[in-house]
Amino acid sequence: MYWILTITLLFSSLTAPAKPIKCYVSEVGTTHVQDNCTYCLKMVASAGGVQNVVKGCEDLCVQLTVGPTGTYCCQSDLCNGSSRLSLTIQILAILLSISCITPLFY
Repeated sequence: MYWILTITLLFSSLTAPAKPIKCYVSEVGTTHVQDNCTYCLKMVASAGGVQNVVKGCEDLCVQLTVGPTGTYCCQSDLCNGSSRLSLTIQILAILLSISCITPLFY
């Protein structure tokens, strides 16, 4: 399993688009567009029947789904959609993502 993730990470870092793209980025209570992105990112987490989404702009992105939590990557202008998020939802999504990724390093 770990070698698949390593190969995916390596391959995704070698396949960057030729020109920078624009992505939606969610911050505390707002969503704006950021230029000069390599990947658009969308992190989705579900807890208690509520789905939370965090969007961003990254130089490197690994697409991964574990249960109700997933990280999705795309490489075209504004491909990660827009939405408004509260700080609590963003923190929850980030913590869920970290908790899924942390065991991979131990």
